Amino acid sequence: MPGLTRRTKSVRTVGLEYKVLKFSHQHVARYQLVAVETFVPCLSASLYEVAYSMGNRRYKASIRTVLYHVAFLFTWGNITGLDIERMLLEGKGLDFRCVRKFANWLEKIISPPVDGTQINKYVCKILQSCSTFSIWFVENYTPLFATGIDVNVSYIRLIESHKKVWSSVMVSGRKELIAHDLTDDELKKIEGFLVGQLSSANVTRGLNLRNYIMWRLVRRFGLRLGELLALRLVDIDLTGLYPFLEIIRIEDRGADYSDPRAPNNPLVKTFGRRLYFSPGDEGMIRAIEEYVDTYRVKRKIKGGFTAYLDHEFLLISHGNASLGNPLSCSAANKVACMISNECVKAFHWHLVRHAVFNRLYEAASLLENNSTEIDHVVYMGGWSSPDSLKGYARRAIRDKARRELMRLNFEG
Repeated sequence: MPGLTRRTKSVRTVGLEYKVLKFSHQHVARYQLVAVETFVPCLSASLYEVAYSMGNRRYKASIRTVLYHVAFLFTWGNITGLDIERMLLEGKGLDFRCVRKFANWLEKIISPPVDGTQINKYVCKILQSCSTFSIWFVENYTPLFATGIDVNVSYIRLIESHKKVWSSVMVSGRKELIAHDLTDDELKKIEGFLVGQLSSANVTRGLNLRNYIMWRLVRRFGLRLGELLALRLVDIDLTGLYPFLEIIRIEDRGADYSDPRAPNNPLVKTFGRRLYFSPGDEGMIRAIEEYVDTYRVKRKIKGGFTAYLDHEFLLISHGNASLGNPLSCSAANKVACMISNECVKAFHWHLVRHAVFNRLYEAASLLENNSTEIDHVVYMGGWSSPDSLKGYARRAIRDKARRELMRLNFEG
């Protein structure tokens, strides 16, 4: 009898009538929601995307996910005969009955993963995106007829009422997240694996050296994958008494900045910051210098010469077809898959970031009057406030309680 398999992802049973298209504008990835059959753009989604791209939001890559979730809303509107576009552009938004019917429809067409979870979390994510999308039109397109102070009062009440309507169908899906982690043994295993590959390398030393540098930079500074892949030679200064690297947001790199990976170029989602190497990072610094001086070149065997690259990105591809190109996100994820197969199941690069900040936050939390140390952790992570550390705080509290329970059990 064949073994039973458990479904680990939500399953959609209805085809969407809209899809998200990706294009590049001024070396920046942009998105558009269009009808599947006619490719006619959705006007309200385009207005939202333009405002989003011009805004000061840090997480601009998430607009793709928002528009994909909004495709469910417009598909439901077509099925039920509701003119969602008109409702949004007139600033009306969706009333409670529409929101409730839409939520019920999502529950019917999206089956939750069979992993023991009773709450369909993916439906909650879709509702959250559609809530943000719909309320934006209420905020920006609602006609106001009151005068004086009554304008502010009526406007605020209107917005709050729409937020409550959407929250009423999402309340069961809220969850206090705890940051995932890697154990000390798992970190040592990954380090040993990559060092072993490096020491046994011959013709592939450049590739293995690159993989090791990726690991060390993320392990040392807790970088996001986009920050790692967007690093340029100009962002790294290994000279002087205080070598450092600098995280610079894409929009702060000047009008002449370009990335040949666009529109799939990696993005820097956090605030810019300068991160210093420590005296214990000498090995990593030597590895970066060797990689740049020896292997970060594009070898043209046929011509009998070595041509230096025409871009400034630190990490490059060492494959035959893409030799010398800036390393892509998909290629970086293949390195993570290799580490997952050899060392830690389900490994991904962001897991290392969690491991770094779990330890930094726990160390800071043990100190009295630790506001300065917490500020340092926030700065190093590129966050705007300590509120971003809630996931790490919950893990520290849980682990502390677990250690205390184990101590009490051991003492009898």
